[in-house]
Amino acid sequence: MMFSKISILLGLASSTAVTVDAAKVSGWLYDNLCIGNCEGTSGPTSCTPDGSNAFYTPAVHTGECLLFDFCVVSGHSIMSEFPGEDGRHSIVLKLVDAANTTAYELVKNSGITTAFPRVEAVFEDSQVVSTDADGVPSVSAVTSLSYEAPPKDPWAE
Repeated sequence: MMFSKISILLGLASSTAVTVDAAKVSGWLYDNLCIGNCEGTSGPTSCTPDGSNAFYTPAVHTGECLLFDFCVVSGHSIMSEFPGEDGRHSIVLKLVDAANTTAYELVKNSGITTAFPRVEAVFEDSQVVSTDADGVPSVSAVTSLSYEAPPKDPWAE
């Protein structure tokens, strides 16, 4: 699973400190409808409107697809940045409630309609509302959600 635990020590007064546990997850933003459409595939076959596969080619899922009404309503998750030994990516974080709204706003405000870049989510333990049987946490909010800026086209002006 591609998330790292960060412990931050904050000095509130000269002799007082508080520890805040946070996690950081990097990977590919995907809507849950497309993930469901790709369940059961055994290779990089197309199973989404944009031709990508959540488990084999998540890096090519488009911002346009992430903004289709039926995709937005289904919610969002983050797929692993790198595939496992079997070549398959896995879900590493599920975004619910305000975290899902944050994901939608990120995509909408980015203006990116082509392959959506890698994202990074930071969340605190208190934002985890459940963990599924595979150990994947669902978060109701995130401290931050950002994307890696796509490379600039050297020919564009």
